Amino acid sequence: KIMQDVVRSVSFFFVFATLKKAYKKKFGRIGVEANLALGYLSAILNLFVTMPVEVVNTRVITGTSSGSAIKVLRELLQGGGISQ
Repeated sequence: KIMQDVVRSVSFFFVFATLKKAYKKKFGRIGVEANLALGYLSAILNLFVTMPVEVVNTRVITGTSSGSAIKVLRELLQGGGISQ
């Protein structure tokens, strides 16, 4: 669980910092509205990183899948993705 939280936090702040830097380079000052929008966008983009990690973790913990996290992730991708 703690590893999921670390991955989630690091990826969110990486995406947020990257978007903020790009916004600042293009538009200059970052206002409250832009900051909130960038945070919201970062949270959405962060799901693309964290959701597969959480699905793999859940499958390993519940016994739905066995093996290493990489093996479970490969099985998920071959079987139609994380929504299956």
